[in-house]
Amino acid sequence: MILVAHSGPDSANALDWAAREAVRQGDSLTIMHVIAVSGITGDFPELPEEITEAADELLAAAAERARELGVTEVETAKGYRSITAALVEMSREAELVVVGNRGHGEASSAVLGSVAYAVTSHASCPVVVVRGDGHTDIAPGHRVVVGIDGSRSGVHAGFFAAEFAQRAGAELEVVGVWDTATLGTVSSEFAARVGIVGLKDKHETQMHKWVDLAVAKLAERFPGLKVTGSVEQGSPVVVLREKSADAGLLVVGTRGRGGFAGLLLGSVSHRLIHDIGCPIAVVR
Repeated sequence: MILVAHSGPDSANALDWAAREAVRQGDSLTIMHVIAVSGITGDFPELPEEITEAADELLAAAAERARELGVTEVETAKGYRSITAALVEMSREAELVVVGNRGHGEASSAVLGSVAYAVTSHASCPVVVVRGDGHTDIAPGHRVVVGIDGSRSGVHAGFFAAEFAQRAGAELEVVGVWDTATLGTVSSEFAARVGIVGLKDKHETQMHKWVDLAVAKLAERFPGLKVTGSVEQGSPVVVLREKSADAGLLVVGTRGRGGFAGLLLGSVSHRLIHDIGCPIAVVR
């Protein structure tokens, strides 16, 4: 089951993206709308009739849109008070959660606020964040980009990205980033004493090995998928933003090492969710 948060026209891109992916996967789609009303209690609180009717109409229109895009199995659900808590709870039953970056009430500015960041940090399954502008779908002309660093999370991200690319008939680019800029202030005497002479060369060499291995493994595992690799020095945020400028999807893991350390649970990940124009998938 694919789960998508829906709050109205401003989250239309997330709904469309989730529906298209449900069609590609042959999976069901659950559309959730959260009614954020302060001061209510209980799992199924008594709300003014006009509020529940508006929510039902919103969900009915969203379900109709999903069916127009080819989804054959569509369900709707209402949550109360906290969209973050509702999505995290339902993620236990989902294969994928999709959220947008603009909406109403608590869901507003999901990418720029706390909702998307909290959901990507705590969901039990991969999460895709879809912006409300720009191209929002994977296609032969919009490749999938994945950031890897040799960590287990990076391996999971690579397989996830390859599956998406193959289903959509898109190309896959594996990107490794190494960044030891902070070592620039270390004196040569200190570097020799602690044994980090040549560390920059070692980082670059190791990253090339990881990327080459990922390209070879993914090409073998997914016959017919065109997989390329590249290694860059610099900030992971800057490099991935540039690499994904014309991509259909950027995929990253929740944790990393080296240049990707703490990628999705620290400041780097938060900036990626803010800055990336294409949809971004966060994989555990």
